Amino acid sequence: MASQNESELDETILYTNSEELGNVLYALTQPNNNDLRRATLLIRKFLDKPEAIMPLVQQIETSQHAEVRQVAAVYLREQIEEFYKKVPADIKPKLKGFLITKLVSLTNRAERLAIGAAISSIAKYAFVDENEGWNELLVALEKICKPEQNVELREVGYILWRNLVSFCGGALKKHFGKILQILQIGLKDTKSIKIQVESVKSIGIMVEFLENEKEVAIIEGFVPSMVGVIDKCLKKGDEENVIAGMEVFNDLVESKVPVIHKHAEQLTKFNLKIAAAKDELPMTVRKQATNFATWMCKAKPKTVMKHNFIQPFLTLCINLVIESSEDDIPKNQQQGGGQDGNGNDNEDDDEKVNFTSPLGIACDLLDEIFLNIPSEQCFPIATKAIEKLLIAQQSNQRKAGYVLIAMMAEGCKEIIGKGDNLKMLIKACLKGITDDSSVVRKCSLEAISQICTHCNFDILQYHKMILPNVFRVFEKQNEEIRVKERALSAIEMFIDAYDPNDDNDNQPNENNDQFKIVTYLQEIMNVIGKCLETQSQELQKQAISTLSSCAQASLTNFNIYLPKVIQLLDSLMQIKDEDKIDLRAEATSCLGSVAGAVGFDSFKSILPKFHQYVMDGLMDIENSDIRESSFMYFSELADIMGADILKLDSFEEMLNMILFVIEDDDGLMVELPDDGFKDAIPKNLLKAEDQMAEMEAAEANNLQQLSEEEIQRLMNEAIAAEEAEDDDGDDEQDEEEFLRNHVGQLKTIKLNVTTGFMEEKAAAVHALTSFIKNGGFGFLQHMDECWERLTYLW
Repeated sequence: MASQNESELDETILYTNSEELGNVLYALTQPNNNDLRRATLLIRKFLDKPEAIMPLVQQIETSQHAEVRQVAAVYLREQIEEFYKKVPADIKPKLKGFLITKLVSLTNRAERLAIGAAISSIAKYAFVDENEGWNELLVALEKICKPEQNVELREVGYILWRNLVSFCGGALKKHFGKILQILQIGLKDTKSIKIQVESVKSIGIMVEFLENEKEVAIIEGFVPSMVGVIDKCLKKGDEENVIAGMEVFNDLVESKVPVIHKHAEQLTKFNLKIAAAKDELPMTVRKQATNFATWMCKAKPKTVMKHNFIQPFLTLCINLVIESSEDDIPKNQQQGGGQDGNGNDNEDDDEKVNFTSPLGIACDLLDEIFLNIPSEQCFPIATKAIEKLLIAQQSNQRKAGYVLIAMMAEGCKEIIGKGDNLKMLIKACLKGITDDSSVVRKCSLEAISQICTHCNFDILQYHKMILPNVFRVFEKQNEEIRVKERALSAIEMFIDAYDPNDDNDNQPNENNDQFKIVTYLQEIMNVIGKCLETQSQELQKQAISTLSSCAQASLTNFNIYLPKVIQLLDSLMQIKDEDKIDLRAEATSCLGSVAGAVGFDSFKSILPKFHQYVMDGLMDIENSDIRESSFMYFSELADIMGADILKLDSFEEMLNMILFVIEDDDGLMVELPDDGFKDAIPKNLLKAEDQMAEMEAAEANNLQQLSEEEIQRLMNEAIAAEEAEDDDGDDEQDEEEFLRNHVGQLKTIKLNVTTGFMEEKAAAVHALTSFIKNGGFGFLQHMDECWERLTYLW
């Protein structure tokens, strides 16, 4: 077995036998599974100790195989990252000198990049240590970057400068004058666009370390040349470097250091021109240019107003929406539908618009305009544009008008609530519901949904205008699925604006125009029933979601519908088909809403059966939506059962699953910044790593065949190894903290999470909160465990 084979392998020979180590490194780049597996297991054990550093250096120096030298340099960088502080003081100068010599003497680009990567790793430790430093590297890089040097060598040199200012900018402040001279030359390097772009990036990074007006003024002088580099890339069609360069300016907009203050107007016009270049530039480039405007609204709204950019920004957004075609909307919303033979939707929800689509880009900018620019400034300009768009002949122009309404609802909600503004917008949206274009009808209904969501303080008084007109959507023969789905969503958002526990809502009065939920309940349930009878899963899912809102708003008035709803949920909550799991998840959430609405007395007779459905789904189905909806159900159940929820036989399972999800980091992805050395890793090594991962995954599937004794032995070994690592880590904690405080590059590390990752965690935390609140003193027996596992997150 894998663990037994690994324990039998002896890596000690690799520390003393150069030939054997070379064979292992070579095997890592070859396709032979048996050799690859053995080599991988050996190298992992070999790299566990700092003693691996010098044998790797020897391979770089003596191996006859270029790939072996390159792999050795890649692993050397890993060892430096892990063990540099344990390298003997008398060895460090020799290691540094060796790497600088190799950097200059090598002619193979890939090897040189790998050596450069190792140098950058040493530098981030050396320069932040006041007792070490590495002045020889600065001298060498100054020589390497002279115009008469080889272009490829200079390119690696400028990549290293970027890494140095990223990792140790604070420690290099006294050298900034010399570094800027080198970067200024790099900006004008006509033989390598790579050098020019690296210079742009480096200057952008140095901004965060500026401390006074004089330093800011120096960097300001570089801005025109930096723009010139991007413009040059644009003319060459170099999309990758255009985007990289423009990202620098987006970061400068966000920076508190006023480097672009004097150039803000020109930079904005430059980016607007790029963003508006329909059919001339790729959408990725145009998006990056639009991001500049987005960041201007976020970080520098006063500058936007000062230079009168509100109108140009809105015009850009309108043109992007007009430019967007039905390709921006899932095929099942287009004429003729987009369902398969079973009536299932083929595409994801149209809210998941591709982030590089014109519509998606426009919505991002509109959102920031209305959230950050004072409503008194942007609302009049937007409404004037809306008036013209809604009476236009082209459907895409009318669509743009409703997109503007939808996007302004949140940021302009206060001014919308003044005078007749809300009524005016609702009337405009209701007109759109009857438009000849299905896309316009959908967008007008989306606008109503957004108004109901964000202007909920006033919306109930317009129930006689909104609800009857939305109901008529379902009377139209052959209405498209996505229009019906948006109509259902509008009904749901209107219902959600009603609070059954608020006397201002639940008591008919002048402010809500005598609104009563029961007046519309039967008609809403009829609409939901019709939608559930269709073959569209998306429409069914939205219908169940609307049903949940009805239950929550109606409370005990919902009891008369309970038998039929329970019959529906009974079938939905037994779904096991992977393609329909989202319906089961929505039904699980709905079950919680129904329970909360009708109360425990009405729900207790069906609790055992349906609670088992929930637990079966939670334990047997690996799905984020199922977990989220189950936790939402748990919250409602705790609210109606109180402390009695602790008496459920499954309570321990429920609590353990909640804590597991709160702790679990699956779905959290760390995105490291591009350091320029990605080509340093041999492609064959990457392929070999993927191949090894597949083999290990196959072995993991066979773990169930292990005996209990073997499993226990493996667990004991893993625990012992983890404890050893923890003990070692405690000794280094202060040094790691010191390093983190000096490494600027760490600020650019991004954490990417899926929406489901956040939503299921939020639902889990809410459920735990509900358990604690309702469990009372009885929950105290679980507090120690909860506290221990929750504090782990800090």
